[in-house]
Amino acid sequence: MRVLVLPTKFMCSWRASNFVPKAKKHSEKIGVFFFRGVIVIAHKKRYDERMKIIPKKLMAVFAGCALVMSASAKTSFNENLSADEKARLSRGEVVIVNTGNTKKICLETDNATAKELISVMKSLKPAYFAEVLQVKPYRGNEDLIARIQKELLDVEGYAGIPYYSVRHDKWYNLYDWAKIVSRSTTAKQTQVVADVYMAPFGQFQADISLENRGEEILYLFSNKTKMILEEKITAAGPQKMKSGIAVFRDGDNWILYGAGGVDALSLFFLRDRIETSFINRIKSFTVYFIQKVDSK
Repeated sequence: MRVLVLPTKFMCSWRASNFVPKAKKHSEKIGVFFFRGVIVIAHKKRYDERMKIIPKKLMAVFAGCALVMSASAKTSFNENLSADEKARLSRGEVVIVNTGNTKKICLETDNATAKELISVMKSLKPAYFAEVLQVKPYRGNEDLIARIQKELLDVEGYAGIPYYSVRHDKWYNLYDWAKIVSRSTTAKQTQVVADVYMAPFGQFQADISLENRGEEILYLFSNKTKMILEEKITAAGPQKMKSGIAVFRDGDNWILYGAGGVDALSLFFLRDRIETSFINRIKSFTVYFIQKVDSK
């Protein structure tokens, strides 16, 4: 808690006796008020009845500050991000966080689009979970929504997205191929069903949706059919792998928030491999589109 002592002219009308029992007759008369997380104390040696009322100009300043605060953006990154990660976000860098648990989500916001994505992730109750974040200035990126929407809806273009395998120390394609089975589009929403091939899970069918909400978009991807590891083990049942990207304006900035999780096997002898296979692919997908938009 911070304490700020102001000159006499900013004094409030409250007396020390209101706060301190048995105040002496000639004790300092103290005014206290709370403003933006700071306790402000205004005082003088002798009480002056003329200072009972806060000057009208000061009240106007407080009213203006309150208006600015109520209209300001309400998005923050909590203690689940380190100071270094927050500093990197402030520089516009992409930050990847493998928290492993939706209880440790890094984003706190009142934005409905981001909250919807977070709700999808929490409802999944994933065994493996990761987030990707970036903050971009609005100025100079006014067309960001249109650019990222175009890239995300190029489903057949998913083939060839680069993926680095830690296990093999080698670059692969995230998807070897992607083919659209069906597509429906309205003024604000596009829904796609696609067959995709992603090693080591082989071919599976995916549900893809993207909703344009003006200065916000919500992209969701989920497996419609089983995902089978090397044609032997069912690693994830239908609708058990979900990922998404929410893009929304926050004051003078854009927030790009990606999240993905898998409610998959958690066997001790397979856990590390399955986590790496799923989560690294989810992170690669999100980072790819964020960086591709950056390059435009």
